[in-house]
Parts: sequence; structure tokens; C-alpha cells
Amino acid sequence: MTRFIACVSAKGGVGKTTTAINLGIALHNFKQSVIVVDANTTTPGVGIALGAPTVDIGLNDIVKKGSIEDAVHYHDSGLKVIPSRLDLKERSAKTKTQLGSVINKLGGMADIALFDSSAGVTEEARVLMESVDELLVITTPDPLSVIASLKTVKIAEEMGKDITGIVVTRRKSSTAMSTKSIENTMGYPVIGEIPEDGSVLGASLRQNAVSTLFPNAPASVAYRNLAAFMIDEPYYEPIPRDGMLKRVMKAVRNE
Repeated sequence: MTRFIACVSAKGGVGKTTTAINLGIALHNFKQSVIVVDANTTTPGVGIALGAPTVDIGLNDIVKKGSIEDAVHYHDSGLKVIPSRLDLKERSAKTKTQLGSVINKLGGMADIALFDSSAGVTEEARVLMESVDELLVITTPDPLSVIASLKTVKIAEEMGKDITGIVVTRRKSSTAMSTKSIENTMGYPVIGEIPEDGSVLGASLRQNAVSTLFPNAPASVAYRNLAAFMIDEPYYEPIPRDGMLKRVMKAVRNE
């Protein structure tokens, strides 16, 4: 049976797209069959992040007509991806209201369908939250992001949705909110912490996934640990911390 999991947050810029992509790659590397779906039809980011800002067939087209298999694209890592098309002329209302039917079509196509959500508590985000089985709430370790994400948690609880846990991104100093403080505020466990890592920016500049370009980077290791937790895989890899930013940015400049 396919697990339907959405990366959600009421605040933009916290790393939902980065998490969906790199968690998807990590799960794929653990021999899981995974499809990452860009469910943000208003400002889609998955295709852009992976070097394919325009595609002929995306989630937008499945809603209207056609086979879902036609919208599946393959990343260099082997990960299956269904992007959304960036089309400024297209109205997204129909896409939003029919997202649930698209999700139903994904059943049986993979072990895990991992969705990147739009930010906020829009109609589109709510439809996605209602349609999936599990939610990963993404936040950075600062009060503004945590309180915004708490709003997502409250909406999810009203819907009766299963919150698998909190993923904290861009963890970089002891001055940020502690893990315990975030858990106390949100009411759910932090199941993954992704360190602030210059390799994420380096991968973004090259329009690819950090887990593919820099598999030994701190963020990549952290996403592997998160993936292992998600599937109960007995795996843990210490996260490297020293010198990674300088090495990555040097590699980017020398290309």
C-alpha cells in the first residue's frame, strides 16, 4: 500500500521543496519506490530545483486529462518526479479542487508518494492535507517559523490527520530554538534536524539536489538519517560539520 506523505508549513522558505526532493532521493537509495509530486501549482518549485523549469506534461495536465504515467519524469538519481508546470496563463482552481483525485491515481505506483506543498493555509494546501495520510511539518528553528508551523499543526489536528513529526531545517547555532523547546511548542517530536549547509546553496545554484551532487555533505547525511527513521531502517550516520561550506563553494566557483 502506498504511503501518501506531504511536506507542509504555513511559512514559506523553510525548506519544504528541498526536503521533499532530498528525502525522496534518500528513500530511493534505501530501495524504496518513491514518487515526489509538486503539489504547489501556484508557484511550483520541484522542477526548477531539479533543472527542469518547463516540462511538457505535469501535475496540471493530469488534472485535466491524460494518464498519470505520462507526467512522471526521472531525475538523474533514479527518483521519479511529477512536477507542476509554471504557466502564468493557467488558472489553478480546477487543479486545487481535483488534487484528491490525482492522489488516488497514484495508489500502487510507489511505496511512498511524497508531496511538496504550497506555503500557508491556502485552499490548495488544505486540499493536499486532507488527501494524504501523513504530514511532515517543516520549520526552521526560529520563533516566527515555529509559530507559523504551529498553525499548520492545529489545522491538521482539526482534520484528524496523522502528523509523523517535525523536521527542523537550517539548524546552525545554539542561539536558535532548542529541539526541546520546538517539541514543547508544537506538541510533536522532532524526527529530523537538517544543519545549515552551504552545499544546499551550491546545489541550488546548479539546479540539482544536494544529495546527488554532494552525497557526503552534512545536509545529505541528515536526510539519509531522516529517511532511515521514516522506514524504520536501523541506520545512522554521523553528520560531518567542518570545512564543508568552503569545499562546496570552491567546487561551484571552479565549474
